[in-house]
Amino acid sequence: MKKLFFCTLLMGFVACQPSTNNTNQATTPPVAKLRQTPAANPQAPNSTPTSTAAAPLNYQQMGNTYKHLSGTIGGKQVQIDLLITPKGIMGSYYDTDKNYYHLEGDTLQWIAAAASAAGTNTIKAQIQNARFINPQTLTGNFVPINKGVKFSAVAFSLAESYDKSVPIQLMQTQQTIGNCASNTDQACCSINLLYPHIATNNPNILAANQQIEQTIADFANTGSTTINQATKAITTKYAATKNKGRWEISVLPSVLYNYNGLLSLKLAQTRITQNDARPISPIKYLNFDTQTGKTLLLADLFKPAYEATLRKLIQQKILADAGEEMRAALGNNMRLPKNFYLTPQGLTILYNPGDILPPQAGDFSATLSFTELKTILKNANLGSTF
Repeated sequence: MKKLFFCTLLMGFVACQPSTNNTNQATTPPVAKLRQTPAANPQAPNSTPTSTAAAPLNYQQMGNTYKHLSGTIGGKQVQIDLLITPKGIMGSYYDTDKNYYHLEGDTLQWIAAAASAAGTNTIKAQIQNARFINPQTLTGNFVPINKGVKFSAVAFSLAESYDKSVPIQLMQTQQTIGNCASNTDQACCSINLLYPHIATNNPNILAANQQIEQTIADFANTGSTTINQATKAITTKYAATKNKGRWEISVLPSVLYNYNGLLSLKLAQTRITQNDARPISPIKYLNFDTQTGKTLLLADLFKPAYEATLRKLIQQKILADAGEEMRAALGNNMRLPKNFYLTPQGLTILYNPGDILPPQAGDFSATLSFTELKTILKNANLGSTF
């Protein structure tokens, strides 16, 4: 799949007791994408942090955490969204020069890979000696890299901040039947569902959180509407299977955009069961207006009569890399997709197999910058994250 932004980090599976264990860990605003700090009481956005207790230096002790961090590195304002789990860290980094990095690693020391227009990743920097000196403050060194040459490290200190974003709680349901920690082929079933909840006092957000949970439940087990229902259905299917084998089902979220009252989430599933010919890793995207709690549609982003302009921009992007056969197949009939997400880079639209070409042609995506879209955007501030 041609995507200009992606996270490939897959969530590991952690053994637990046969009963389901739901963990509701609250992040303390402000935040950047990192695992959740333990035992922190949620505060209202823009409130002054009250906790000064030292955070664990070992990120594996931090549980599941989302943090949105703001500050300055090398004279440039930066925003970092971080998702921390005991198995790894991923997120995004954005600065005032519109450098946009995908962050991914096994520890708090990241390699910053910049997403280019060609969809490839170029190593631009390393983050070293990073640690939380308290639950709200991340410090470390930023090491720029140019053509493989490392430059002098620049010290930084970033603080949680929710000026244009919303705090997010990461909740988790885990269940294991059998010994999935073993590398043997013995029968076991591991379920690991990590799901975000928007943590504000806005009553409108209830509907958004319900939809997030329902989507993840259906994603984990088709037809389920709650996490508990999905977990029970999976374990029931597992118990009824004669040649059980090894089952692993997980859902891991990513926060792609959390600015200007809008939120884009990515949900990545890993699924291995006896009924699957091969492991599958489908992806879903959810978009919300965090003021109203309503699902965000393309029409909500643009001025009236935007369709023709947007269709033309999408077509130009896709056809730019298309061969003659694809150009002929697409023609001028480029319908607008239902699937999309936002990042600080702009709007990425997605076509599933069969949407615009025969299914065997696969899926397609294109990213349009907010600058390219400025004539039809309702909100001119979408491209501003500072």
